[in-house]
Amino acid sequence: MIKKSFNQVGKLLSIIPNILPIRKNKIVFDNFSGRGFGDSPKYIAQKLLLERNLDLVWLMNDINSKPNIKGIRFIKRKSIRAVYELATANVWVDNVRKSLVTRKKRKQLYIQTWHAFMGLKYLEADSENTLSLGYVKSAQKDAMRTDIMLSGVHFRTELYKRAFWFNGEVLETGTPRLDLFFENHSEINDNVNTFFKINEKAKVVLYAPTFRKNWTVEMYSLDFERVLQNVQQRFNGSWELLIRLHPNVNFSDVGFNNEKIHQASGYADSQELVYRADIIISDYSSIMFDGMIAKKKVILYVPDLDEYQNGDRKLYFKIDELPFVVAKSENELNDVILGFDDSEYESKIAKFTDEIGVVEDGHASERVAKIILEHIEGKDKK
Repeated sequence: MIKKSFNQVGKLLSIIPNILPIRKNKIVFDNFSGRGFGDSPKYIAQKLLLERNLDLVWLMNDINSKPNIKGIRFIKRKSIRAVYELATANVWVDNVRKSLVTRKKRKQLYIQTWHAFMGLKYLEADSENTLSLGYVKSAQKDAMRTDIMLSGVHFRTELYKRAFWFNGEVLETGTPRLDLFFENHSEINDNVNTFFKINEKAKVVLYAPTFRKNWTVEMYSLDFERVLQNVQQRFNGSWELLIRLHPNVNFSDVGFNNEKIHQASGYADSQELVYRADIIISDYSSIMFDGMIAKKKVILYVPDLDEYQNGDRKLYFKIDELPFVVAKSENELNDVILGFDDSEYESKIAKFTDEIGVVEDGHASERVAKIILEHIEGKDKK
C-alpha cells in the first residue's frame, strides 16, 4: 500500500513538477540507491558542510542506521518525503543510475559521480548485450537528464563520452572518494581499528572480490590463515585480514574462525578500508584501481579468469596488461605473496598511470563543491 502510494505521488510530481518551487540552497545526495553515507557523494557533502546556509539532504533505505552528522538531513529514500526533496532540490548528486520517479526540472543540476574511478569490466553500452532491456532504457533516460559526469582519468573520460549514452559535460575534476588518499587521516585508521577491534600496530590485508553473475562463491573460500602466515613471513610484523564481499553477495557466509580475520562486508565506506589496508587482494573489482591511487600493494586472485571473460563480462584490459601481481590458483597466490617485488611493482604502477592519463591530485571534492556553489549562485550556464 505504501509503495503504491509512493509511486502514485511520484508520478503526479513527474507530471506537474513546476508546482513545487526549487529551493535554491538544497542539495540531495544518494549513494548506491540508498545504501548509506559513502562513496564520492559523501566526500562532496563533507566539503559542502564547510559552507553556511546549505540544506544538505541524504537519501537512505535504512533510516535507522543513519549517522549523526550535524548539517545533513537523512530521509527515507522510498518515501513521499524523498520525492518532495528531489522535486524541490537545486542539485542532485548520485553515483549510480537514478531510478526514482521524480522528473528533473530544466534548472536543476544533476551530477553523476559514478561509483568507480577506473574499471576493468565492460560497462553500459559496451556490454549492452548482457544487460536487460529495462536497464538499458532506464540508463538511457538517466543519461539524458544528467548534466555532468566526473572523471579522474583520461581513459574513463572517453568511455563516458562513448559508452554511457551521455552527451553532456565530462569534467576531469578527479574522483572525490579518492581525495582521502592524498592526506594523512589517522582518524580513519582509528575508526576501522575500533570497529573491528584491530590492534593499532597491526598491518592489514583487505580481500575484496567482485560478484559473479551466477552467484558462485567457491572462489571466495581461500585459506585465509595461510595468506596471513605468508604476508607475515614476507613483510614481517603482525597482520590481520578484512573480507569485503560485493553487496550483491555479502549474504554469503565465507567461513573462517580466527580472531584476526574479520567480516567487513557491512562496513559503510569501502574507501576507509582501502585507506587502512596495506595489501589488497581482489579479482576484477574496480577497487584494484583505488588501491593503486592509494599506493597499496594490489594482488589479483583470478582462479576463474577464462570462465569469467567468456561468461560474465569482457574486460577492457588483458590481465597481464595491468600493473598488478596476478595469481590464477591459491598456490600461486601464496607464491606471489612470498616473492613480491616492491621495486618492480612500483615501476609498473608508474608506467600504467601515465598511460591511462590519471589526473587525481586530492582536490576533486573541492572542485565539485565549487561547481555546485556556482550553480546555486547562478554563475553557471544553467
